[in-house]
Amino acid sequence: MIVKPLLEVQHALLGRKVVIVIDALDECESSQGVRQLLDLLTKEELNLPIKIFLSSRPESGIYPRVNTFKGKNPRPHLILHELATAEIYQDIETYFRAELQNFDIPASHIARLAVRAGVLFIYASTAVKYIQEGVEQGELEERLATMLGLTSISHSLQERDIDMLYETILARAFDNPRLENESKDRMVRVLWIIICAQEPLTVSGIAALLRPMTTKIVQALIQPLLSVLHVTGSNALVTTLHASFPDFILNQHRSARFHRAAPEYHSIMCRAFDVIGTHIPQFNVCALESSFYLDREVVDLEKRTNKAISTEMYYACRHWAAHLESSGKAADLETPLRDFLSVRLLLWMEIQ
Repeated sequence: MIVKPLLEVQHALLGRKVVIVIDALDECESSQGVRQLLDLLTKEELNLPIKIFLSSRPESGIYPRVNTFKGKNPRPHLILHELATAEIYQDIETYFRAELQNFDIPASHIARLAVRAGVLFIYASTAVKYIQEGVEQGELEERLATMLGLTSISHSLQERDIDMLYETILARAFDNPRLENESKDRMVRVLWIIICAQEPLTVSGIAALLRPMTTKIVQALIQPLLSVLHVTGSNALVTTLHASFPDFILNQHRSARFHRAAPEYHSIMCRAFDVIGTHIPQFNVCALESSFYLDREVVDLEKRTNKAISTEMYYACRHWAAHLESSGKAADLETPLRDFLSVRLLLWMEIQ
């Protein structure tokens, strides 16, 4: 249905600039069909005078095939959320101006709407739809104020489309029949560790807090969630794509079956005690020649600390107290807390 018709007209295509656009491939209902299509399009022997533009969310059955392909003909791929934030902001602001140009909305408000959208066009689209519906009902000012965060009006209509999007993404990830129950449980833990983190964690940092889970396992579990998460940089820092996702998942009414009790995962993140307790060495971490030197007197202090102290160790030392407070009164934390305060406190002070 694809190759044969193209082969039949390939001579007629010579000398022409033909681009085939396949939009929203992730919305295809047949995962097998998607795999077959991608395998077909990435074949070296498929030598046709055409260009193919394909767009998709980074679903687990799509992203690896596109990302790992290597061949003679270049097939560049672009990840929207890795573009310069300023470029995305300009595009989103242009979209807001075009869609809302018929309404008397100050330029400063348009700019603020673009800032609130971040890197998510779906958020911008939802905001535009929400505001336009308000115009029809004579509620332009009220709805605009709601989107700008100036009022406490119910966000139910504003959030409807965003919630549906997040529900669809999470359902695809967790309802995969090929995923074992144990893997689903692990994926839940990874997702909620990311949500409850006080600052973005690296993949290795997540694994350290979820031992014996390995970095490789964490990477695999994050893969189906790349439509709501973003992994960036050489150290694989994991963040949510937009602030609206934590808002959704932390609200039991909105996220329904995907909601979990946050204190349980703050309790898990008190594994920070284990990270601190197993660090080697437990004294003079940076191997300084003398403890009498002030930090500013150590010439290569930054180099030493980067080598001796992992990102997960830094995280554990900075945020163990916040997770302990948010975990409630978990009885199983009494022993590690007592051990930390009586034995590891000097190590914590040294790193801090």
